[in-house]
Amino acid sequence: MEHPSVESRLAGAGMYVRARLDERLSLEAIAAAAGFSPFHFHRVFRVAFGENLNAYVVRHRMQRAAHELRTSDRPIIDIALQCGYESASAFGRAFLRAFDMTPSAYRAAGERMSLVPPRSVPLPEDLPDPRIAEYPERNVLALHFVGPYDALDPVMLRLYTIAMQRRFLPGGRVFGVSYDSPDLEDHASLRYDACIAPGPDADVAGARADGLEPLTIPGGRYAVFRHRGPYQRITHAYDVLFAAWILTGRLELRDAPFINTYLSDPAGVAAGDLECDLAIPVR
Repeated sequence: MEHPSVESRLAGAGMYVRARLDERLSLEAIAAAAGFSPFHFHRVFRVAFGENLNAYVVRHRMQRAAHELRTSDRPIIDIALQCGYESASAFGRAFLRAFDMTPSAYRAAGERMSLVPPRSVPLPEDLPDPRIAEYPERNVLALHFVGPYDALDPVMLRLYTIAMQRRFLPGGRVFGVSYDSPDLEDHASLRYDACIAPGPDADVAGARADGLEPLTIPGGRYAVFRHRGPYQRITHAYDVLFAAWILTGRLELRDAPFINTYLSDPAGVAAGDLECDLAIPVR
């Protein structure tokens, strides 16, 4: 029996959401409707639909509410409940953010307004092929970070500073391990490990005294792509790779963190010449 395409599985997830706008929707249930595990589903969903899962749910709830306000005289609280909100005030705030007017003002105006979905990730014409590699298990020292990924620069700077002072560099290798999709609503809970594997002359005891902690990066099968350019563009690079290789079904994800192998020192290389290997866990 032929397996459904990734595109059709994600379309099924969209239908699942739209059919249950009045319910408490869980990531696990939506991911299961698409035949994905929850591990990478946030990123897969956003790359496919052009918006994160929460934004997709809210947009369709607001679209349903707008239709009800325009075509019926039902009380606003009833419409709020039908759209999955537990109070008229919470519904009113969400509606105001979506349409820049309150539900009652929208009903009184009698206008028809639509929320246009964002566009999905465009694909460049010169996408590289991946290198499929079996990564070994690696024992490293790490700085643990929890928070928005766009606040990582000071963490990486601290890692490089300790690495230079404790003679990890040159000769060592710098890694980044990301455990959560940057599309999660709670950016304050995103987890990332900034890691370094020691070179032969490294002062491991000194680095541990500076706050680095032992960590084992799991091994496994990865599709590896070379990124060249500012490290701040890595998230976008992953989006493009997901659109080209995961959504098309050419590669199948497995539940494991992404691994970045930083090949350039930002202190000594121009931003446009920085290189990093981006590793996507695949089956």
